[in-house]
Amino acid sequence: MQAAESLLVTDIAGEAEVHLSGNRFAHEYALPNFFFHLCMAYAILRHEDVPLGEADFDGFHLYR
Repeated sequence: MQAAESLLVTDIAGEAEVHLSGNRFAHEYALPNFFFHLCMAYAILRHEDVPLGEADFDGFHLYR
């Protein structure tokens, strides 16, 4: 991750062109994008009555 700060990452976000360092790209663009899609997939599966719970979402919770 230390070397990522010196990298310049360019991507298209909608109609905007994004230029960020590697660290900023990971923290401000890639991770939020990943978690958005993870949440949407979880919500769609729950809506379709797939038996998922909080423990399946984050892996930290433990229920009987």
